[in-house]
Amino acid sequence: MADTLRHDPDKTGSSRLRPGGRRSLSVVASTVAGMTNALLTRPPTPGPTRASGGQESRLLTLSPSRVEDFLQCPLRFRFCALEGRAQPPTAAMARDALVRATLDALFALPAARRTRQEAARLVPRQWARAAGDDPDLAALLDRVAGHDPARLQRWFDDVVRLLDRWFTLEDPTRLEPVAREVTLAVARPGLAVRARLHRLDAAPDGRLRITGVTTRRGADTARALAELRGLGWVVWRSRGVLPTRLQLVQLGDGLVVTDEPDEAAMRGVERRLQAVAAAIERARAGDDFRPRPSSACFGCPHRAICPVLAAHEPGGGPSAAAA
Repeated sequence: MADTLRHDPDKTGSSRLRPGGRRSLSVVASTVAGMTNALLTRPPTPGPTRASGGQESRLLTLSPSRVEDFLQCPLRFRFCALEGRAQPPTAAMARDALVRATLDALFALPAARRTRQEAARLVPRQWARAAGDDPDLAALLDRVAGHDPARLQRWFDDVVRLLDRWFTLEDPTRLEPVAREVTLAVARPGLAVRARLHRLDAAPDGRLRITGVTTRRGADTARALAELRGLGWVVWRSRGVLPTRLQLVQLGDGLVVTDEPDEAAMRGVERRLQAVAAAIERARAGDDFRPRPSSACFGCPHRAICPVLAAHEPGGGPSAAAA
């Protein structure tokens, strides 16, 4: 769940902590609210690890999405995480990020103003801010729309329709997130993970709920939940409070997928992360990142340089794969 829009909190506290005010918090929830103040502190820096040959190499900081990239295809992971061949932004990625940025701005308003109409009014403002930060986004949509203002307007209308659907799945007037759009990190022996938190809600009794949002139809629910579990582990290990509910709001399909992990499940997530981190370090030491062909290859942005797929691309072949 990576953001395309580089959304930054504004001076009014777009990503600030909002521990109540419209409802009274219990002693436990007050502790949770205080805990979230630490969410914005600088994460620990991973230390060096011992690589093959006795040389030190810095432990790679992973994210839940990068972990899933490696499990899906180690070569794609190398292209993205090690060589910096980031996936070019797409209209779908921009739509995802614009919806999340708009929801973040909506939660900065008083509860009574969190309406469908207000959300629709926020869309052009959030887009203008994002396009100002990254002019490539505006150029991207111009290309997608074929420089046709009517097609571009339909794209924005689709964003508004997705936000309208969100109101049928959640009621923002009854929610007071304790953290929004913040980055969390945790470093443990042999493992460093950084994750982006869309929204963290706390019940009056202190229970935590992590919420993610996607706009894509037919989203890979299994992968998205695996990423949410990784985020839940980061919250647990960095702040000492176990999230009791994880939920993914799938606006494209109008569904909310939930998971309620216990401590045993979170320890399983930790073992999985440690195993993947160890496998990545072994692959780095031996420079052995093998491709793993699957149906996901058809949407991979690195097809032209993949030794398995390049030969099937127009003008591809061994020379293209080696480039």
